[in-house]
Amino acid sequence: MKPNTIINRGREWLKVRSPDMVGAAQWRVLRAARTVPVAILHTEWLRAYHQREVALLPGDALDAEFEESIAYDADGNELSRRLAVIRVHGIKSPPRQMPLPSGAPGALEP
Repeated sequence: MKPNTIINRGREWLKVRSPDMVGAAQWRVLRAARTVPVAILHTEWLRAYHQREVALLPGDALDAEFEESIAYDADGNELSRRLAVIRVHGIKSPPRQMPLPSGAPGALEP
């Protein structure tokens, strides 16, 4: 069996753990309950993000088309895995928590 690389493409929500605030380095996202590095290759979206035209808040997720490259050795053992966002279609924010009614235990007084 000769070494090979498999390319997977798809679209999913990637929850942002830590964005790259200034350059084009690796972001960190949650995927399948694991933190993984990801390159953002959608340059127009990345430019808009760095110029503050796109708001990205804690807990937000990217609606992203991705490409995942997995390299295997001749015996079928995984050698490396790289994830890249090809296109960002939007941002999904977590649901807002409803405020507690005033007078309820734990409610803040106005």
